[in-house]
Amino acid sequence: MPNYLVVTVDDVTAQLAVVGPDDVGADPAGTASTTVAAHEGAVDPHPQYTTTAEAGAAAPVQSVAGKAGAVTLTPGDVGADPAGTASTTVAAHEGAVDPHPQYYDTARLSARRGLAGRYTATLGSGNNIQQIVDCGLGTVLAGVNGVPEVWISTDGGATFPTSVTLGSGTGVSSIVQLSSGTVLAGVFGVPEVWISTDGGATFPSSATIGIGAAVMCIAQLPSGWVVAGGLGGTPIMASSDEGGTWTPLLDVIGGARIASLVGARSLLIGGFSSTHIHIVQEVLL
Repeated sequence: MPNYLVVTVDDVTAQLAVVGPDDVGADPAGTASTTVAAHEGAVDPHPQYTTTAEAGAAAPVQSVAGKAGAVTLTPGDVGADPAGTASTTVAAHEGAVDPHPQYYDTARLSARRGLAGRYTATLGSGNNIQQIVDCGLGTVLAGVNGVPEVWISTDGGATFPTSVTLGSGTGVSSIVQLSSGTVLAGVFGVPEVWISTDGGATFPSSATIGIGAAVMCIAQLPSGWVVAGGLGGTPIMASSDEGGTWTPLLDVIGGARIASLVGARSLLIGGFSSTHIHIVQEVLL
């Protein structure tokens, strides 16, 4: 069942707020089997159907038609499930990991809007969370500052039991997953990008890109090229080989320190120490 993430940044403890099914008005576990059991215990208004083979196997009862006394058949005589088995099956399903999403209506969602802090998944290191990336299939990566570590969740962010340490830097400043599945992680302290080809499980190699004291942002363009910006008024850098090598792309107007990039046909570049948005149209990469 999918979890719904509510992201918080805490300057003291690196935490994620995760919302479970109860927080969005989903039925509590076990209520379905209880309802089915109550229905089975009542007089069942629904007929029990049989297959052609089951009806054929029950055909001998026709030979006693008209004999004195009633002939009573049980559900098992005609291939029906014994009373109680449906609720038992439902209960077993509820006790397992439920693969089915639980839906809620607009009214119930509106009543549940105060979701922050309902559930906390605490990371094992760092003093704040810099970036969170959903890699799909339940894998979530979270980069922290204070130590160059990427924490890994395989249950949609409910828990982060393992981490991987990058080979340089004082913290993870940026993470992005490319369309190929390759994950790039920029670090504080040195202008390096670490490269993972196994979904963030390991980062065995890095590339120096020369953009100041940190790689603050990384984005992929529709063409597949990757661009990155950093601190220090340095140029936007570009890579055509998924982060392996980098070359200067353009200088930022006013020498702003780059904090965010949006990968699109046009680049939107936000300055780290200013409120200006620089727009570079028709990037030919």
